[in-house]
Amino acid sequence: MSTHHVCGIHETESGLNRCHHEDKEPAEHPAYLTYGSPAHSAMKQVILGAKLRQKIPFIARYRHTGLVESFHSLSLVYTPKHVFFWPPMFASRKRMAVIDFNANHGLREELTEGDGRKKLEMVYSRAKGSMKMRRVVAAKTHPYVAGLLADMLERRRAGPVLGPRPLSDDDPRQISRYIHKVVRPTTQEQQEMRLEWEGHQRRRSENQ
Repeated sequence: MSTHHVCGIHETESGLNRCHHEDKEPAEHPAYLTYGSPAHSAMKQVILGAKLRQKIPFIARYRHTGLVESFHSLSLVYTPKHVFFWPPMFASRKRMAVIDFNANHGLREELTEGDGRKKLEMVYSRAKGSMKMRRVVAAKTHPYVAGLLADMLERRRAGPVLGPRPLSDDDPRQISRYIHKVVRPTTQEQQEMRLEWEGHQRRRSENQ
């Protein structure tokens, strides 16, 4: 229907095929082509050509990952890769990243200059290897913090928060406390390792 839509034809005579956009056209709609005109014929060659048909499987499966990458970048703020977190702490921080992302994504207003133009800033693009312009948006807000603090205080008032807790069913420590499968040294082996470590530290201090 795309080759018919550009000519203002939005439904076939049989009624079996039609456009799925709204019936009302936008006010600033571009002019329609004349069916069979040179411009329309050239467009049909592109749309119905073999080159575009070969790309359709890729286009149909293509998904822009910018949104996922944006969330992943924010997630690393709460769970840096070089910091160790116990599973409950790791899960809590990931949940905070989700709350933060949902509270601000797509909701921050674009800032404007005094004359009403969009406010832009220069940033470096690693993909292009050069500087580019980027719109400036308002600072992040954290409307969820007050509610979280109120819930924390309520839980603290209801009873102790800290202390031993049973592991949840999906806690990986149910399988093993550590990722590695090394057998823990015996008490005697730990003593020998300690003596070896102390001797190494003593030799280092003597050589300084």
